[in-house]
Amino acid sequence: MATSLVSVLDDIEGGHFPFAFSDPDSEEVEWLDPFDRDQNARLHEGLRDLLKKGSIGRVIYGMSVVCDSTNECIDPDANTIEHHPKRQLLEQQRDELLAALRPLITSRMGAEQIREGIQKAIASVKGGA
Repeated sequence: MATSLVSVLDDIEGGHFPFAFSDPDSEEVEWLDPFDRDQNARLHEGLRDLLKKGSIGRVIYGMSVVCDSTNECIDPDANTIEHHPKRQLLEQQRDELLAALRPLITSRMGAEQIREGIQKAIASVKGGA
């Protein structure tokens, strides 16, 4: 819905009636006429129908939460949407911990050896041994 709305708004900004609300069999560009009541009614109805298909507020407010630097969702220094550096570190630590623990799950070591292995794995991920 949001991407369709952007397309409609781009058409309006360009001065023509939105293609999405136009006759699909017509190849003519219909220019916007602010004094054409019929056209305004079709535009209003088309926008209302489009907006019923989703929530533009959810898109906008959701992205405002994601982009708010205090939430540390995305990297504020990146030119693209990338995970925040803290999240990237956590993902790396998780992967390292899982890799260190996997052999312990299938091993035939005793409980004490497994416990020591787990402690080593955790210390290693934390930057220890």
